[in-house]
Amino acid sequence: MEVPTIEMSVEDAQEKLAAYESALRRVDDEEMAAAVEGYRALAEGTKLVDVEQVIRSCARDGDGRPLLAIARADRFQVKLLWPSRSERCHFCTAVNWVFEWPGLVRSVEMGETHNYRAYPVWAPATLTPMDLEGFALIPMVPPDVLASRSYLRDHYVLWEVDEWASTPQGAEPDRDPYLLRFIGGTLYAVVGEWELTDLERAIMRGRQ
Repeated sequence: MEVPTIEMSVEDAQEKLAAYESALRRVDDEEMAAAVEGYRALAEGTKLVDVEQVIRSCARDGDGRPLLAIARADRFQVKLLWPSRSERCHFCTAVNWVFEWPGLVRSVEMGETHNYRAYPVWAPATLTPMDLEGFALIPMVPPDVLASRSYLRDHYVLWEVDEWASTPQGAEPDRDPYLLRFIGGTLYAVVGEWELTDLERAIMRGRQ
């Protein structure tokens, strides 16, 4: 999978890191603490990704759904919900797709509303657009990418969806994800990349 990432030379990252660490000793600031974590990752050669920007600018399917998804790594399936007349697209992994658990929902500001209408062509154009929905299987994380399964709940998976399914039962496994660690705002560190094997994809189909 190829998405735009944030990268910097180790020397430049170390210089910025030192400046932020020095400032953080004098004041307790959440955003500065996130910047320290981000520059520390860059100084270690780790790529960063602005998830909101990459999903907002990624390719869309014929209905307008983004062909990238993000979900917590310890979950099995995600539901995309982009409500009509809303600029926020949600990726929900809670049981029964409820939104009561914020930790199980990632929301992305898309910068625009969609215009999806599942109506006959003769229907008036003034009809309210319908919610955009879709289902996908969250890629399994192999132990050579993240050895400890207990840490999965602290990570997220970003991946390219080949085709959104209209029902949970119709979702098919995809192939080439990123494993992410949340830093702050819409910024994540890319801590793993892999390609799912045919064996792993066959196992994932059992989730249906």
